[in-house]
Amino acid sequence: GGGGGEGAGNYQLVITEYDRKLTMAQGETKLVKVTVKNTGLRALEDVGLIIASKNNEISSTWYRINVSTTGLATEDLSSGETVVYNVRIILPSSALSKTYAGTWRAKDKDSLAIAERGMNLTITQVWTTTTIAALNNSLTSLEKIFADLEKNFTLIKGSVANVSQFETTLKSINGTIKQSRASFDSGAYDDAKSKADQVSTDISKFVADIEVARSINPAAVIIAAFTSLIGIVILVGVAVAASLGGFFIWWMFFRIISIGEVKRNPAKFAGGVRLAGAVKSITDTKKGKVFLIADTSGERLHVRYPYYTTTEVGDLIKVGGVVKIYKDIPYMDATELSRVTMKPTTTK
Repeated sequence: GGGGGEGAGNYQLVITEYDRKLTMAQGETKLVKVTVKNTGLRALEDVGLIIASKNNEISSTWYRINVSTTGLATEDLSSGETVVYNVRIILPSSALSKTYAGTWRAKDKDSLAIAERGMNLTITQVWTTTTIAALNNSLTSLEKIFADLEKNFTLIKGSVANVSQFETTLKSINGTIKQSRASFDSGAYDDAKSKADQVSTDISKFVADIEVARSINPAAVIIAAFTSLIGIVILVGVAVAASLGGFFIWWMFFRIISIGEVKRNPAKFAGGVRLAGAVKSITDTKKGKVFLIADTSGERLHVRYPYYTTTEVGDLIKVGGVVKIYKDIPYMDATELSRVTMKPTTTK
């Protein structure tokens, strides 16, 4: 990348040597080097380096960067000059195991020149007695949820189109659960976790597809959350619906839509949608409470809920309802609201 200024080539930096992919275990420390060159015609003052990431996912507390020759944070670079940075990455043992997308970003103090290169940091799980037990609990939950899903599918398959297709999908999910359990029993915990994550994704899609294929919609929804210590988050909804005069319990995984997507095209969600967010404010009105909620990207939406609730500011909630528009501003009329009482936690 290059900078502006008096001319295209006056101010320019290039990252010439860097790691594009880094793989580290939770709690590990690693030293890597990044080389930056001033390829512009002018000198640059206080050239520094950072790792940028969306929502600061790669936390700035996870690394220290300094100039290899001086130990300082920045370096003045004449035209044609190069600097090597020592990047010491110190991962906490509580860091969530996944692949993080980041950017090596070098710039001078006045941002006359900026250079960027993409990088991925993959954090692998360290298996301890605590995390192994948590994985076992998650697997046990998945096995129970699947058994309930299978049982309740038999109750409603008369109202579902393409039954054989869904039965094939159920068999496939069951096979993945068994593979996950076999991997766990043999000590292959990474594979067991990967397959468990796949199962939760597949069940989520299965239920979403069922909702489309069904002619009967659940009348009421109660959402609960199963959360493991190692970041497997299984969102499970239990819908109790009147069907042919009787009641059945339907285990559901709900796809949560982003508030930004709803605001971009509110008409698309006039028939109903599910959202999640943190409560920023609560206003009492004649038609119930109005919650201002914000999701992880910072997008906000007002949600009106007419029923009694003990929800407070700061709570993380999931809501379901229809999207309406008032004076060109979308809002939700919610019929379902639940607090997520078990938040994801991490242990050392």
